[in-house]
Amino acid sequence: MAKRKESKPGVPLWYDQGKAAQWQLENSKELSIANHLAVYAENNGLSVRMLKRYVALKEFVDENFHQHIGKFTDQTPYSSIEELLKLHKLNPAKAAQIAESVISGQTIAAGVKHLIELETKDSGSRNVDNTRSEARKAAFQLQHAVVNHVNKHPADFGLSGTWKEIDLSGLSIKPDLGFETAKGKRVAIEIRYFSMNSSTAFFHQALTKYAWLQMSFFDEVYLAVNEDAVDLVEAYSDNFQNWTGKKLNIKSIQLI
Repeated sequence: MAKRKESKPGVPLWYDQGKAAQWQLENSKELSIANHLAVYAENNGLSVRMLKRYVALKEFVDENFHQHIGKFTDQTPYSSIEELLKLHKLNPAKAAQIAESVISGQTIAAGVKHLIELETKDSGSRNVDNTRSEARKAAFQLQHAVVNHVNKHPADFGLSGTWKEIDLSGLSIKPDLGFETAKGKRVAIEIRYFSMNSSTAFFHQALTKYAWLQMSFFDEVYLAVNEDAVDLVEAYSDNFQNWTGKKLNIKSIQLI
């Protein structure tokens, strides 16, 4: 049996890769961040989805347990930090108690999972899978609400006179909805459900796609969000306008 590589002080590879990807998300002067991430992921044998996960986990550690970063070893697995994130959502105080142990590799993912199970059982809280299920349900409700709003109040999305939904299959970057008026104005609507737990990376990814849509053949682009997330998104408005030179059009939609 091969001997396991001995752990040494220093951040693990997944943290370094998340750091590199985060830099591209936050500092790229170009509107081609999605391509940068795809190339970086491919060159490092990763999927873009996995790379985005690394970014989210790095941000989680930086924002909540920065004082323990020096306790990382080069072998600390990202799976342990994923479980620590789940525990943090259920009980931040308990997550803080074991954070140093998890980051240093002394407590592995299975140990954190056990604490999550106890926390869920003792408190009667929803487990992580239920939380994700509710988020997916809310996102679906938001999509339905946006379509309903467009049909009832098209002017809120710049649609007037006669308009129709257009075929998006030929576009490399597709909005959730696309329309064209009889006068030829093309309107794109990107629909995003945000919660208080949405990571900074998730906001950056949404705004990057929005910026791409502004550069494509659409004359107007709207970001439709759940009404309780408007303040969260508007916090990025000034930076977005400084970055792209264009306004961020946010539409608040009530879930139905």
